[in-house]
Amino acid sequence: MALKDQLKSLIPLIAQDVKDKGGSSLLMQGNGRPDKPETTDGKITGNEPNGTFYNSTNGAGVGAYLWQKQNGKWVAISADTGVRRITRGAVNIKSGYVSLRRVNNTVECAFTGGAWGAIYFYGSASPNFIRKSHAKRMDILKTAKFQSDFVLPIQLCFRFIAMTEIT
Repeated sequence: MALKDQLKSLIPLIAQDVKDKGGSSLLMQGNGRPDKPETTDGKITGNEPNGTFYNSTNGAGVGAYLWQKQNGKWVAISADTGVRRITRGAVNIKSGYVSLRRVNNTVECAFTGGAWGAIYFYGSASPNFIRKSHAKRMDILKTAKFQSDFVLPIQLCFRFIAMTEIT
């Protein structure tokens, strides 16, 4: 049995045992995501101590089922967004697409969808090429439009060297 399934069956049992303890329980269950308290139907108040677990019964709409409060912030510790094709904010892609999938604290990134499963980019001479506003060579996904479900504490940057337009 997968950890997520074990936790989904265990947390309601533990929560039932501590139900009469009022707000002092370190185990909570409900809809939504605790980092956005307005989605939890009032269950999250902001006063929960570090170490508190929140079991989201609906995956918070993003595939995040188990959360823990760490250093004053809620962290998804059991999550799977599924594969998502990123189109909002994608730039300079001639053919193909970028897809992302977050599983717990790992983000998988794939460049595919064009001919032979490759991805092709507009060259800087193309009228469709969008110029960058920073020191990197080229934008593929604009950070300002990046979905927050995929943001992790450590960011990686891939550098493409000697890219040429394929016609």
